Amino acid sequence: HKTAYAPDPVDTAESIDLNVSLNWTAGFGTKLHTIYFGDDFIDVNDASVGLPLGTTTFSPEPLELAKTYYWRVDEFDGLNTYKGDVWSFTTQGAVQSLDPLNGAVDVKQTAILTWSPSVYAASHEVYFGADKDAVKNADTGSPEYKGTRALGSESYDPGKLEWDSTYYWRIDEVNNADTDSPWTGPLWSFTTANFLVIDD
Repeated sequence: HKTAYAPDPVDTAESIDLNVSLNWTAGFGTKLHTIYFGDDFIDVNDASVGLPLGTTTFSPEPLELAKTYYWRVDEFDGLNTYKGDVWSFTTQGAVQSLDPLNGAVDVKQTAILTWSPSVYAASHEVYFGADKDAVKNADTGSPEYKGTRALGSESYDPGKLEWDSTYYWRIDEVNNADTDSPWTGPLWSFTTANFLVIDD
């Protein structure tokens, strides 16, 4: 391991405190760390001027509610620089998956999707499907768009699902009183069971 690894918070973590400290495990033989931090993946991935650090911790501030941030740590061992992966986290107040949790496996074929609303939401736009890229890039004109839900109605029934299949879903938060609306939600996934799940 020459690159930085084991980020804390873990990559794609949700509901992170606004006063978070970012930590990681140094690559082998590292003498200097350079951190890149921001709210745009491409900027953080492509950045060449970062903040040099002597320790494996960084406290970004000030952070905003319900926002996704990206960070990258490059490691320098005295000879070479090893570019790090771009990690992300989303601060508290954002939309959150409740059931199934992101990455869940052995989900029953009759799952009802539920989530908790963001602090800014007045309504929700639901996206669902089996094609990861299609769900990630969908808009209200796409077949993956499943309609809106009012605030207080944070659930969606996708109907009977296939066995042993991975599905993707996304909830965009809408509030027409705010110029930042809609807020695109993170891409969540779950995989159904390859056996019949019996409720006990």
